[in-house]
Amino acid sequence: MRDLGEVTALAGTYASLVGVLFVSRAPWLDQVLGADRLRVAHRWLGFASVWAIGVHALVSTLAVAGGAVGELLPTLVAMVGTVPGMLGAVVGMALLVLVAVSSIRAARARPSYESWHGVHLYAYLAMAFGYLHQLTIGADFVDDPVATASAGRAEVAVASGIDGDPREPLPSSRDEGKGPVSRS
Repeated sequence: MRDLGEVTALAGTYASLVGVLFVSRAPWLDQVLGADRLRVAHRWLGFASVWAIGVHALVSTLAVAGGAVGELLPTLVAMVGTVPGMLGAVVGMALLVLVAVSSIRAARARPSYESWHGVHLYAYLAMAFGYLHQLTIGADFVDDPVATASAGRAEVAVASGIDGDPREPLPSSRDEGKGPVSRS
């Protein structure tokens, strides 16, 4: 059960990072795939990451609870109080769910675009909490300085591919007339 928890955590994290990269407005990605395709891929990766990280949270907590479903909540509360990084992980998961719920088409129709986009920025905070959670108790990072350094280098690589202000909406190729958006 713990193995499934680890795999879903890694898959959800990877999907989150690739999803952020896809809306980074990196000119090379825009030219290859186009803004519209990147936005669609980002949407699917976002929901996939929330589901994968949700499964990770459920399965990992269930493993600590010894498989007793009735002990899920008491186990989670105990873990938040005793395990480093767990409070951040719970807050990060709540933020991811908030972003995902606000991204459902029916929910997106109600608030203004600016409000929806503002809520969407909480995904960055959620990812930061998740990253700290991985570094403090992640099976692939604890007591492995090479893995920790590699993860740091991966985040720098993703961040270096970002060109543009994440607070601004991703332009649509339809807005420009045709083709990917030029960043020159």
